[in-house]
Formats: sequence, C-alpha cells, structure tokens
Amino acid sequence: MSAIRQQEERMLMKYRLEVAKARLLYEKAVASNCATCIARAGYMYGKYLWADGLYQDGLNYLFPALAIARGQADYETVADCANIIGNTYYYQAYYDSALQYFEIAFKAFELADDYAGQIRILHDISLMFHRKGDFKKTIEYIFKKEQLEAQHPEVLAEIESYGAMGSLLNDSLYYLEKINKAHIELDRFRLSGDKNGISRAYFNLGKAYSQLKNPLLAARFYIKMCEAQVQAGKIPEWQYVAMAYQDAANKDSTFYYYRQSLKVRDLATRLYNDWIIELIGDAHLHFGRPDSAIYYYDIAMRSNKELNNRLTVVGQHRNYVRAYTQLGDFQKAQYHLDQGLGLARPVSLIHVRNLYNAGRALFEKMGDFKRAYQYQGLYSALSDSIHRNETAVNLARLQVDFKTSIKEREVERLTQQSEIKDARIRARNLQIGLAITLVALVGSGAGFYFLRFRQKKKMSELLEQKNRLIEEQNTSLLKQNKEKEVLLAEVHHRVKNNLQVMSSLINIKARTTDESSKVVLDDVVNRIYALGLIYEMLYNTDDLSNINLKEYLSQQFVLLFKTLNNFSVEVKPEISIEPIWVDVDTAMNIGLINNELITNAMKYAFTTDQPDRRVKIYLYRQNGTIKFEISDNGLSLFRSQKEIKSSFGLRFVEQVVTTKLGGTIEITYNKGLSVCMSLKPVKSMKHEQHTDSNS
Repeated sequence: MSAIRQQEERMLMKYRLEVAKARLLYEKAVASNCATCIARAGYMYGKYLWADGLYQDGLNYLFPALAIARGQADYETVADCANIIGNTYYYQAYYDSALQYFEIAFKAFELADDYAGQIRILHDISLMFHRKGDFKKTIEYIFKKEQLEAQHPEVLAEIESYGAMGSLLNDSLYYLEKINKAHIELDRFRLSGDKNGISRAYFNLGKAYSQLKNPLLAARFYIKMCEAQVQAGKIPEWQYVAMAYQDAANKDSTFYYYRQSLKVRDLATRLYNDWIIELIGDAHLHFGRPDSAIYYYDIAMRSNKELNNRLTVVGQHRNYVRAYTQLGDFQKAQYHLDQGLGLARPVSLIHVRNLYNAGRALFEKMGDFKRAYQYQGLYSALSDSIHRNETAVNLARLQVDFKTSIKEREVERLTQQSEIKDARIRARNLQIGLAITLVALVGSGAGFYFLRFRQKKKMSELLEQKNRLIEEQNTSLLKQNKEKEVLLAEVHHRVKNNLQVMSSLINIKARTTDESSKVVLDDVVNRIYALGLIYEMLYNTDDLSNINLKEYLSQQFVLLFKTLNNFSVEVKPEISIEPIWVDVDTAMNIGLINNELITNAMKYAFTTDQPDRRVKIYLYRQNGTIKFEISDNGLSLFRSQKEIKSSFGLRFVEQVVTTKLGGTIEITYNKGLSVCMSLKPVKSMKHEQHTDSNS
C-alpha cells in the first residue's frame, strides 16, 4: 500500500516517466488479491489516465475502485475516486452528475475525518455553482467552507482562486487574514522541512497578493513557490509567475517564464499542457499580437474539443472573438460569438456575460453601434443581476454573519472565564464573611444581589436588541420574498420567449442541413418545447411552483404525435393520465422522459410494413408514488434485454428516474418495448388536498 501512495505523489514529478510504472503497480495489486490494495491502485492508475485527458479510460478504473472501496469501508479511497469522477462531469458541464459525486466524496471525507478533503470539495462545489450562475448556492458553499476552516485552523487550504469570482471575495480583510495565516504556516513548514507545505504556503501568498492587485509582489512569491517545487522534485509551475508579470504589463518577463513552462512540456500531462498553451495565447492577445494568439488558441481548442471540455471550449470562443476583433476579421469574430453563446447559455452564465461584453466590443469596432448598444444592454443587465441582486447582498450578509459568529464565540468564552472568576471571588467573600461581623456579612450579601441585578439588566437589554434585530430581518425577508415572486414570474416569461427563439433558430437551421442533421435538430426542438411548455404554463397561472401533469403532458403529446406521426399507417395512441400536481423540477424531468420515450417509439419501434401500430401512455397515483408507463407494440427491436438497456436514450431515462426522481424503472421487451417507472416526486400539498376533496 505504501508503494501505491508513493506512486501517487510521483505523478506531479515526471508524469511521462511514471505512468508506465503506475500501470505495473496496478497489475501487481490485482494479482495480490488484496481488495483494499486493488481499490487504491485502481484509483491511482485511473487518476494517471484522467490527468492526461483520457477521461473514459480513467473512469473505467475509477468506478470499479469506488465500488470495491465502498465494500471495504475505505472512506479515503471512496472520497478520492468520487472527487475525480465529479470533476470529470464538471469539466464537461454535466453539473447534476458532478454534484452527485461531489456529495459522495464529501460524506466519505466526513467519515474519514479528513477536513482538508472536505474543504477542497466545498471549494469545488462553490466554483461549479458559480460557473453555472447559481450565486445563492455559490455563497452557501463558500460560507460552509469558511466555517470549516475557522473550526480547523490547523488545515492549510488554498486561498480562493475563482478568476471571474474575484468580485465575490473582493475584501482586503479576507486576504490579509489569509496572508497572516500563510506566513505562520510557512514558518512551521520551514522548521519541519516540509517542501510540499512550503510551496503551498508560497502559492497562497502569491494568490492573495494577486487578488490585492499587487502583481509584482505576487510574482516574487510564485518564484519562491517554483523553487520549492524544484527542491521537492516536482514540475515547477512557472505559468503563475508569467501571469503575475502579465498583470504588471511586463512583457519580457511574461514570455520568459512561459518559455520556462514549455521546457517541461514533454514530462507534463495533456491537461496541463493545454492550459499552458491557452495561457500563452492570452499573453499574446494581451500584448497586442492577436495573430499569434489565434495560433495558440487553435492548438488548445482542438485538444479541448477532443476531450469534450465544454466549459473550456466556451471560454475559447470568447478568446477568438477578442482576437479576431483586434485583427479586424469581423466575420470570424461573429461566428465565434454565435458559437460561444450557443454553447454557454445552458452551461455557464458567467461565460454568457463575458461573451456579451466581447460582442459589444466587436460591433463597436465594426461601427454597428445599434448592435453594440444592444450587447452592452445585455451585458449590463446580466452583470447587475449577478453582482447587485445576488452576489453583493448575500455575500455581505454571510460575511457579517460569519464574522459575528466568531465574535460571539469569543464573547462566550470570555463570559465563561468571567463567571469562573466571579464564582471564586464569591467563595472567598463567603469565607471572609463567616469570620467577620454580621454587618460585613449583610454588606457582602447586598453587594452580591446588586451584581445579580446588573447581570439581569444587561441580559434583558441584550435580549431586547436581538428581538429588534430579528424583527428587522423578518421585515426585510418578507419584502425580498415579494420582490422575488414578481421577478420569478418575469423570469419564467423570458425563459419561455428565449426557448421559443432557440427553437425557431434551430428550425431555420434544420431547413438548410442534411437529413441526418435535421433529425438531430428536430429532437433538440422537441426537448426545448418540453421545457418551454412548463414556463408557458407557469407564466399563465398564479401558482409559480406547481404543474398539472395531465394538462402539461396532454399538450406535449399533441405536438409529438403531430410532429412524428408520418407513417403511411397512423400510430394510435392510448392515453390515460390522472390530474396530478407536482413541483416544476419534477414536471420538467417527467416531460424529458416522456419526450425521449415517445420519440424513440415513434421513430424506431415499428417496421415499415406493420399494420397495427399502438403507443400506450398511463400516469396514475398508487400508494404515495406516481406510476408512469409507456409501451408500444413495435416489432423492429428484436434485441436482447442487455442491448436495449445499453442504448443512450434509455440510459438517459434511467439516470433521470433514479437520480432526479428517486424512483425505480423496469424495462422489458415482449412484442414491443415497455418502460414502467415508479416515481417519488415532491408534491404540492395544496393541490393534492384540492384534488382529494373533489374526488
């Protein structure tokens, strides 16, 4: 086991020389029949493959390692495997799957009492929600992370490195506190000779001074970090020095240290090298060399597309817009603007905002001031929504709460010490009182009761202050809730309109593409309609949180059968749906399932010469669950049960049923495909009671 852990550490030293050794070590572990060793070795080798961009190959080792570690109650390996899997889904912008595995990792780190791991997972989750544009969740997880760090000051966690999230933590006090802690940790690591700890402490100092807009001092600490990494036998991260000098507008030093980074390219991983290439492109663009920047962006873009790193690809489109705008190639700039916005809207609100800003600069340089003004308006509206309505208010509140909680604990500690001292003084006074006159005893008693009176008075004043504060907060919260209800209705309306625009654009595109592409685009339009229908229903009703499945699915069936029933022999639907009210998320997931299964049935279930074609849909309540059944009598799927379940559509449906709706799914094929689901959604009690009373 010690050899496996040592091999894990060597991955950051000379990757290309160590990956073959990692493979041999994994094979030895498998031959040993030691389950714990096999799990850890599987994690180790899967991480090696993952770090080089071989995501699927890495997952082929990480998933079995996770299963074995769970059986052995090896919480450390469970957490490490789940963390890597979660990051894989995060890079590819599959946020729900990423969150699922991040939560598994966090629980395992809790069971292993690994506070550094817990802090790292909370950091990754907050960063994921920030990219997604969910700032309420971002603030929530940042606050949890800060609380955990305060409870365990012995853990050295990396200072926040959020890039576009800089505005969330734009608090000099925050970074000054981190600088003080990093200096203390640096002294401790120097005394112990921990070179890895020394490099991490220098990294935190460099990051803090970067956030405090002192790039030259940041570069100084980053250089010391690289020197410590060289002494520890690791690949030095000179790119951080280059980025600091770029912020300081020092062109020569910037490119010198990027050249230093390229010297270790043959030893580093593919992901690391792709990042360096993109950063070099940014530096060329920053110093007014857009043609060179595009050369490096092309290299990075090809690699990231191969790896399906959707977040990085979106960011690259923004870089292309800026570069081609500088070059004056407006046609290519507009192409990348359209491509970037199309990819960014479903995966990253931050990238959407940045692309709006790049579009404003593009059209301004083109002289199209009308469109420049339009993009400026979109950029400003989105920035205001992000920074004023969500981020600044919530972060200020949470920072105050966090600092207040620290002060309250300190006051509580001092109060306890004061009470202990008062008790000792009272005991001494009592002993003296027994030896002196009755007058002194009475005086002591009077003094004691006077002190008690003062304490009660102070407690009463404190309670009154807290009650006033609670009343003010309740009033503020009620006002905010009313404002958010109005805003939510407007958001539903705008989302519906945006989805309609997307659907129209895709339909226009479908008319000019080949047949295979048109089929794919039609499927996309159907899915968009399934989502847009919910927002249309929400906008047309006073209830913003509940959907009638009978009304929703009936409208969806009409469109699907009208769009897809193009056989010479008509497909006959048999539909029986109860009026069941559910929350918006549940309705959206059921709508996606319905769209996927009906589309598959209409397209692939029937043979060309089949005279009797039927599709049956049943939705009803049974024992507190929702039963959802979709079947057909199609004869074209003469395949095994295993082949049917391995199809992408059914695997997608199965994941939605099990992870989103907490249900079960049974798939059978007997003269037609049958999918039976038992779902456990969140119900609307108001509508359920209303339905029950009517029945």
